[in-house]
Amino acid sequence: MAFYYRSDSYPIVRRKPTALLAKTPLNRLAYQKQLSMEESKLYSLTDKEQGIIEKICKSYGFIESCEREVRLFFHFSQYRGDPETLSVGDPVEFEEVVDRKAKKPIAVRVNDIEGKDVAFDLIGDTKVTGRVDSAPRKTSAMKEQPKDLLSKLNPTRWGPDEGRITCEYKGECFFLAFGIGSLVEKSVDLMPGDKVSFVVSTHKRTGIVRAVSVELESRKVEEKIEGIVVSLKDSFGFIERADKVSEIFFHRSECGGEEFDSLKVGDGIEFVVQDRHGKTVATQIRKLPRGSVQIEDVSQRVYCGEIQDIESSVKSEKDAKNHPYGTLCIPEDDASYRFFKRDLASLCTLLRGDAVSFRIATDKRNGQERATEVALRDFVDKETRETGFVFSVKDGFGFISCSTRNTNIFSFLRSR
Repeated sequence: MAFYYRSDSYPIVRRKPTALLAKTPLNRLAYQKQLSMEESKLYSLTDKEQGIIEKICKSYGFIESCEREVRLFFHFSQYRGDPETLSVGDPVEFEEVVDRKAKKPIAVRVNDIEGKDVAFDLIGDTKVTGRVDSAPRKTSAMKEQPKDLLSKLNPTRWGPDEGRITCEYKGECFFLAFGIGSLVEKSVDLMPGDKVSFVVSTHKRTGIVRAVSVELESRKVEEKIEGIVVSLKDSFGFIERADKVSEIFFHRSECGGEEFDSLKVGDGIEFVVQDRHGKTVATQIRKLPRGSVQIEDVSQRVYCGEIQDIESSVKSEKDAKNHPYGTLCIPEDDASYRFFKRDLASLCTLLRGDAVSFRIATDKRNGQERATEVALRDFVDKETRETGFVFSVKDGFGFISCSTRNTNIFSFLRSR
């Protein structure tokens, strides 16, 4: 495809009727040289800028500047090369002038950039130190290298997979984003709290400040925390932390397959807290001797009290774990204590007004008290309580089969 450049297609050359057509490459080069001489006389050219070809039409195109938010028109006669080789996304160098006819800025003297190297950012000279606030995800390495240069013109301030570094400067705290591509050593796995050094990069168009050339200086001193296993599943579990009232998730890969299989609810363990994908998890788990971790003090004294209330809405195992099973009181002291289903000393059903014995457990983390080892006092009414299951239900009554003896007991439903 051949391009023809007419004198009336660009306002600069209207004074030169001799340069009507440029059909061959030799004529085109001579034509462009002639234009350069005329431009220097007619226009005050600006400094050279870098940009990206944003759009190409039949005989003209548009350039997005890499240094400022501007989109400039350019005619193919201003391109110092073969226009047939131009494509969207190519990096170019150009100068800006004001079109005398349209009174708008346009790009002239458009040249290819050798090596396709375009500077989108201003890189500082001084190394700065800071702490990793959150680590970038591995998937962000793909997003650090866009498919085309146009996507680098308007970067986002915070990418979904990017990490964040915090640093102090003149008494103020700053947060800078960085990705896997900003690391000097891509294989290094940074953790929150790690000390790093980096260089500040400022995007020319948007002014967004980021951290680049990030290097690990020193690892965070990991604090060992103790806790008690409160729940176990096939490949994970939950730990009751001894340092604060909170449960934390852990995976079996953090304690080894064999050691995970030996864990039981109530075992004491030691672990390190880490932030992974925005969630706090327990890592580097080590099993401790059973009973070595105590998160509460249990009184040696056995108290006597009376059931004040039983929570009827506690039905599931999850409800029993998170909600009190009931409340008991010490009549002479006018003191009341909550207790959970796990605090029952036996499986007997407690009713309001039952006389019970118990101990007081005080949480070391927040000082809250509750009743534990709650047991029914048999000598009060000398009744025998048994367990069983309902095997027949009629209108208003049913039959219960005892689990300890071969007997079926009649019962009204209101007595359940």
